[in-house]
Amino acid sequence: NLADAHYNYGVLLAANGNPDAAGLFQKALEIDPFHAAAHNNLAALLARTGNMKEAETHYRLAVASNPQHRSARFSLGQVLAATGRAGEAVEHLMRILVPEDVDTPRYMLALSKAYASAGDVERARKYAEQALERARGLRQAELAARIERELQGLRRAPE
Repeated sequence: NLADAHYNYGVLLAANGNPDAAGLFQKALEIDPFHAAAHNNLAALLARTGNMKEAETHYRLAVASNPQHRSARFSLGQVLAATGRAGEAVEHLMRILVPEDVDTPRYMLALSKAYASAGDVERARKYAEQALERARGLRQAELAARIERELQGLRRAPE
């Protein structure tokens, strides 16, 4: 499949920091406009360069092409939260909590932050506490430490 060939070569270049990766993801999308992974990776490159509007567009296209694409939905939630649309971010982040796996604590932390941005401190604390419990259970010490710092701030925040 030619779209996959362009995509795979783009992944290889992106892993090595080569800026030509974006062009390969775009070529894959010219061949297959519904290639969710190509949209997701192109969006990630765009976000890294600060082009949040175009990144959001490609994350949305990735999610539309594959609603189960957790990474795209997570990243879309991050972009939405960063651009002041915490309520919409919450909607996307809630949908990636299942199935539970090693990424769930990170997703819960992002959801906690989105709730905090939306002003719902109670729910923010709840998800941060659940994220911390899961991170500890999975022995994700660095993530657990980061969640603990977030929780300290949430515990000081007014309801």
